[in-house]
Parts: sequence; C-alpha cells; structure tokens
Amino acid sequence: MAADGTGSGDNSPEARKKMIADTLQIVGSTLLASSLHCAQCHDHRYDPISHRDYFSIRAVFEPALDWHQWKTPGERLVSLSTTADRQLATEIETEAQKIAAEREVKQAEYIKQAVDQALTKFEEPERGLLRLAFETPAGVRTEEQKRLLDQNPSVNVSPGVLYQYLPKAAEELKTFDTRIEEIRRKKPAEGFVQALVEPAGHAPVTRLFHRGDHNQLTLVKFSSHLLMKRAKSY
Repeated sequence: MAADGTGSGDNSPEARKKMIADTLQIVGSTLLASSLHCAQCHDHRYDPISHRDYFSIRAVFEPALDWHQWKTPGERLVSLSTTADRQLATEIETEAQKIAAEREVKQAEYIKQAVDQALTKFEEPERGLLRLAFETPAGVRTEEQKRLLDQNPSVNVSPGVLYQYLPKAAEELKTFDTRIEEIRRKKPAEGFVQALVEPAGHAPVTRLFHRGDHNQLTLVKFSSHLLMKRAKSY
C-alpha cells in the first residue's frame, strides 16, 4: 500500500529506496506491531529490531521489489483478459485491418488523382520530372527531386491536405474511419490489476547499506531464499 512515485517522472535509486522503506514501515506497523523505520540507518539501544534485522526483512521483499531491476507502477499491471478475450480481440482487429487496407487503396487512388490534377498546370518535361519526383520514395529522392517538390508544393500531395484538392474524396475516407472505429468498439474491454509479483527464479542478494545509504554497500549479504528456508525450519 506504499505510494510509488517512480511512475511519475522520478525513477531514481532514491525514489525506489523510499518506496521500499515505506513498504517495510507499513508491514512493521500493521503486521508486526513494531516500527522498522529507524533501523534502516543504525541500531537503537532499546529497539528489538537491529540494523541487520532490517535488511534481513528487506531481503524477503527484494525479489519483487528489486531496486536494480525496478518496475514502475504501470509495469506492474497484470491483464485480466482471458485467452478467449484475446482471441476475440484478435479476430476483431483482423476485421478492422481489412477495412483499413481498403481505405489505404482508396486513399492512394485519390492522392494520384489529386496529383494528376495539380500536374495539369505544368508543361513537359517539367511535368514528367515532377511526377517522377513525387512517385519516388522520400528516402531515396535525389537533391534535385527534393528541390523540385520544394519549389512546387502544390504537387506534393499528402493525406493531410487531400481535402484541399478533393473535398468529397476526403469525406468518403472518413466513412472508412467510422467503420473501423465501430468494429474496434466490439473488442472486450481489457481490465488490469496491480500486483506485486516475484519473477520466477529471481533471487537477488540484498546488501546492508551503511547508515542506510545505498551508495555505501557493506560486505554483509542477505539471500531471500536462505531467509525463507530458515523461516520454514522454525
């Protein structure tokens, strides 16, 4: 239940450490009836939880809250969609993509029509050079072709300006968008739950931080697997 600010822009080691420390504080105060917060820095004379104990407890949470392989809140979301939901969503998307492909073909036809219309204002050989420049993929156009299109922007027709050349065609393309949107609305809504999960086989070693400073790691190590094994022996 600890607040996690790492998904709001500050995903620093300090922010991760704060989230883990807050989690241990909540566990200590609610489940152990004992404050753990002060022990993260040093021992207290009358505190039953020592500095070493603090990092022993932290090691239990380390597989799920690994500050070296951190997951932000958004990355901890688990989808509630079933296999049937995903299969249905895939089928619906396939249907939508068929309409999208039809739209692409129609849009290409209209763009060619608009370019033909724009080229009627030019004489040969300039008309042919402009057509070749337009039909050449942008990534392989020569400098001369780029110059020609820059000097004659009316020929450089794109989907975003098609309505200026063929208003009715642009309106017709919108009907394809409406159909695609209506089809995609049939997809099952995907719900999520935020969960704290230990990745399979992930058992990082926790080191004791000198005076709670993550930049001052000591040689003292704690293994979550050894701690859990020891707990089961009691």
